[in-house]
Amino acid sequence: WIAEAGIQRAAWDYDYNQCKGMVNQGTNTPCLDCVSCGLGLRAFTGTLSTGDFSVTFDPNTKTYVSKGNSYRGSDANKYLMASRKIKVLFGRDYIFGHAAFAQGEMTIRNGSSADSYNSNNGVYAAATAGSKGNMGTNGTSVNVIDIGNNSTIHGIVSTGPGGTVDYMPSKVNITGGITHSNDVYLEPVSVPAALQTSPYLGTLTVSGTTNIATGKYRYDSISIGNAGTININGDVELYLTNTATALQTGNNTVAINISSGASLKIYSEGKIDFGNNEYINNNTTNKATANLMIFSLYDSTSDPDGVIIANNNEFYGAVYAPLTNVTIANNAAFYGAAVGKEVALLNNGMIHYDESLSLIKAPWQPSELRDWQEQF
Repeated sequence: WIAEAGIQRAAWDYDYNQCKGMVNQGTNTPCLDCVSCGLGLRAFTGTLSTGDFSVTFDPNTKTYVSKGNSYRGSDANKYLMASRKIKVLFGRDYIFGHAAFAQGEMTIRNGSSADSYNSNNGVYAAATAGSKGNMGTNGTSVNVIDIGNNSTIHGIVSTGPGGTVDYMPSKVNITGGITHSNDVYLEPVSVPAALQTSPYLGTLTVSGTTNIATGKYRYDSISIGNAGTININGDVELYLTNTATALQTGNNTVAINISSGASLKIYSEGKIDFGNNEYINNNTTNKATANLMIFSLYDSTSDPDGVIIANNNEFYGAVYAPLTNVTIANNAAFYGAAVGKEVALLNNGMIHYDESLSLIKAPWQPSELRDWQEQF
């Protein structure tokens, strides 16, 4: 039972406490969050009235191993009665496993490109860019992925069974090849209860500089005018309830700045449209993409493009919008990962997949137990 208690405590720490109770097993360095906790296993320890436990967690396989020790007596008269070890697998998938992933069609056109890097190791540099800029879809139709001339994918292009890719091999560079076996479950977005019941604040209109401190805020929508700036100065969650346009910006140096150590999660019922020449989460030294998450519930057939990042924008973050289309276009530089109903990368649009996002799970749902074994 003590080993079981260790599993429950460590799983809670991972799901709800951003791993802040864990340390990197190799260095004993405390985890600031689950993403930036170094390589290898994480360790979690604890003491109960009748014993203690030590847990290791492998974030790559989502496996916990817990050793529990039961004692009789206390202090100098404490005797070890028994030790047991159990291994538990939690099987929920991570949500950002590709540079871009679509439920249906994917369009890549006119000199667009994808590659990868890892923000845990520093900022993106073209000279050292990686080859995990994978572009995928669950789509199974003919030409479900359309890649135009002069596009370069440093990674794998993949479809669902029966899907095909329309491209000219002589004019498109795909370094990782093409596969046809995707069947990825795109989990629907759910707004946390605490956000749904937070005070309603109407529309936030930004014309100059607005500072937002740690907290959970429920707005109808946000409008940022030309040269407007929002500074995020803590751990902030926003719920935008307008089902038409939830976040819209002007042009010309609009910025959303996230301070070092801060974070921003946006849950949106409506469309999000970033204008021209915008700087989104690019103000800090490390530009951590995990500090900005956009979760969209938007679903419209009359206006299907629910998240638009275009026109020379510089964006560091992750977008998860399984019910609407995501467009990255017109020289936009997107650092992070994107999931959409359909995904379009157009007109010299660039996706630089941040490999550190591969460990991000949906924040609204805890892990699910899949397998339990006693270790002898």
